[in-house]
Amino acid sequence: MKNPFLLGFCALVISSLLWPVLPPWPACLLLLVALGCYRKLPVLSGALTAVAWVAVYTHMLFDYSHLQQAGDSWVRGEIIAPVSDSGDWQSIDIRLVKPKLIWPVEGNIRLNWRTTDQIRPGEQWEFRLAPRSITSPLNEGAFNGQRYLLSRHVGIKARVLEARKVSEASGLRGLLLEHIGHAISEKPRQALLYPLLTGEQQGIDAQTWQRLRQTGTGHLMAISGLHMSVLGAWLLLLCRALLTSFAPRQDRRNLVIAMIVATVGCLLYGLLAGMGIPTRRAFIMLALVVLLTLSRRFASPWERLLYALAAVLFLDPLSPLSAGFWLSFGAIVIMLLLLDRPPAHLEGVPGRLKHYLMSLVTLQLALSIGLGVLQLVLFGGVSVHSLWINLLMVPWFSLVAIPLALAGLVFFVLLLPFGILADWAFTPALMALIPLDGLLTFSDHLPGAWISVPAQLIAPLCFAIAGAVLLFLPLARGVKWVSASLLLPLLITLSVKGGPQWQMHLLDVGQGLAVVVFSRDQTLVYDTGLAFGDTFSHGERTLVPFLRAKGRNHIDVLVISHEDKDHAGGAAALARAMPVHLLISDTRAARDTLAMEHAPCRPQAFALGNLWVEVLSPADSPAGRVDNNASCVVTVGDGHSRLLLPGDIEAEGETRLLGSGEALNANVLVAPHHGSLTSSTPAFVAGVAPAITLFAAGANNRYGFPKDAVVQRYLAQGSQTFTAADTGQISLYLDDEITVKTYRGSLAPFWYNRVFGVGGRPITE
Repeated sequence: MKNPFLLGFCALVISSLLWPVLPPWPACLLLLVALGCYRKLPVLSGALTAVAWVAVYTHMLFDYSHLQQAGDSWVRGEIIAPVSDSGDWQSIDIRLVKPKLIWPVEGNIRLNWRTTDQIRPGEQWEFRLAPRSITSPLNEGAFNGQRYLLSRHVGIKARVLEARKVSEASGLRGLLLEHIGHAISEKPRQALLYPLLTGEQQGIDAQTWQRLRQTGTGHLMAISGLHMSVLGAWLLLLCRALLTSFAPRQDRRNLVIAMIVATVGCLLYGLLAGMGIPTRRAFIMLALVVLLTLSRRFASPWERLLYALAAVLFLDPLSPLSAGFWLSFGAIVIMLLLLDRPPAHLEGVPGRLKHYLMSLVTLQLALSIGLGVLQLVLFGGVSVHSLWINLLMVPWFSLVAIPLALAGLVFFVLLLPFGILADWAFTPALMALIPLDGLLTFSDHLPGAWISVPAQLIAPLCFAIAGAVLLFLPLARGVKWVSASLLLPLLITLSVKGGPQWQMHLLDVGQGLAVVVFSRDQTLVYDTGLAFGDTFSHGERTLVPFLRAKGRNHIDVLVISHEDKDHAGGAAALARAMPVHLLISDTRAARDTLAMEHAPCRPQAFALGNLWVEVLSPADSPAGRVDNNASCVVTVGDGHSRLLLPGDIEAEGETRLLGSGEALNANVLVAPHHGSLTSSTPAFVAGVAPAITLFAAGANNRYGFPKDAVVQRYLAQGSQTFTAADTGQISLYLDDEITVKTYRGSLAPFWYNRVFGVGGRPITE
């Protein structure tokens, strides 16, 4: 082990993914201990240095005390990049213009801004802000918004109350982005070319992103290791060829000049791309390789990888939060494993060509399998067509598309000072993108473009893939028997059948409601959360990923309680993604939702697996709009435990239920109307007498749900209470006893999943 200190440092920084909390800033005193044990215990010294560095870095990065102290005063920020827009609302990342004097890295802010102005990177604005927490809904299988924001150095959100522009995008990058945008705005495939040139991806629509995902080619649109390597290699080859032709030398001078030119070219490309986190990580790795080569210090490929990893983690200890970090370094590890072998000695052009082609196919196969496993762990699914598509597109981009795009960019920039907007310079690159554009369109017709894998199968499947790969390698027979044993976890998991236990999951859908009940292979969904226009739906973003993570591909019963969008909004998107057998509802939303059978919400009872489902009310067809008190009230039970789902009924609906003669007692209750003061009357609470009460409420919701008086009412009854805003997804496993698991408390109890405030240091305190 040549550098145990760096090994300890890297291991501890990466392990921060599993820390329940971040260490406070006094942990920086561990540096003194690290210095004392550096010689005798270098691994421990590196580990202590990592703890101290993570503490200092996060404390300084996410210190927004100056923003909090500003109160109603104005703060100045520079636009980093627009993230998304929905009508006249835009989501935009900014950095404050007044950075810390002794700290070069500043935490970013994500703005929710109602404006119709065209916002461009590099502009400076003054804002009056209403800060908000980055706390986001957290559910199994769904996108983790908190983790993503922290990986982008966003530690706080804010709503823009007022804004005024201070200056235009004065930097060279802003001007170039504007000119490039004008030059290709009317061109076909400009949405694919613009990210290659500038790193800005906001022009890619949702449909194209879905196609990139299902073909496994999304990495081609993010300026990272592939793009930097291609640019560096081409610049190195061209510069060295020119120097060899016009100024030949026997020493290393030409090589040194060529490597410096390649590095500077990659730096300029990275600056044009905004030096985003993936771009910065790729440039650091490239620059480190160049420095090690120029220093003439021998370092094995694995040692260089360790140096690059340490440099990336030192400059950004939050890198492991990003999926791109794992995919980048995973690809490098796979390539090193394949290339760390003695080269074959072949004679003749045909032999070499065949060898190179076989090496390319083997490398792409290994990358597809290896990165497919990472994709499986990170995203809960695999793109089954990514192997052959990347086998075609990665060489094409490396040899044709990226070089043509960058060559066009160079010509465009060189002619710009002369007043020539050389849009023709990008024509070859736009033509080179025709194959990718065609494959993306064709991918809509490919069967099984994206396969979601149930969460319980991911680990066994990873072991099985590792075992299958080892079986095909030239290893000793004894080792192959051991590798064959890696198939056992998958076989055992597939053979084990569920017992009589049933499950109830209250999903975290912000200020809304979505409940899922599992009994054997049967699934009931009660309400579907909110939807925002055509751009966002909890049915698509939360329920579908959750159900697929649980191995469900259809819904037996869907109940939409009433008309409110925070209950019915996600139904249409959910039904488009998964077949619904029976839909029970009186709402207009139900008429627009696909289902094999529709039924009104009237008193009835039916079996669901080993459970008995009863619809208690309403007894009569609601007149007009289905409002809160006309909510479809449902109970689910197995004779031992019982769940009551009352929707948004208020005092009037509770009184009607109590007077109906129906038995309302239940072990588990989802509190009516999110815990508002208009519901959960003392008589209703006493009549149900729940052992566990769940509140479906969003973090920092404007209504203040659940109300403290209501929570105290249930506590006085002897009920345990849980609120989705505080816990994330709440899962109950009901058998002889009821086991409660929450996302933040037991499913993923890590620091980046905690509830963050909007105080001076919301992340580290």
